[in-house]
Amino acid sequence: MENEKLFELMEKFYEEFSDFRKETREEFKEVRADISELRDTATKIEIINETEINPKIQALLDGHVNHSEQLNRIEKEVSRHEEVILRKIR
Repeated sequence: MENEKLFELMEKFYEEFSDFRKETREEFKEVRADISELRDTATKIEIINETEINPKIQALLDGHVNHSEQLNRIEKEVSRHEEVILRKIR
């Protein structure tokens, strides 16, 4: 009788363990699919960054540099005119 109970207990344990393994495998498949999807998304983001965002940032930076250079030229010209005006006043 004890052997029978022990066998039933072992059988139950084996079934539960088998179910656990099956669930774990399914969850791993889902995790792998999620990781694959994340990789695809990251690749798309990298492509968008390289083809769309970086050129726009570079254009903004170039515009900033151009405006800074233009402001420096204007400042020099204003200073030159200021000196001329001050000489005429004296």
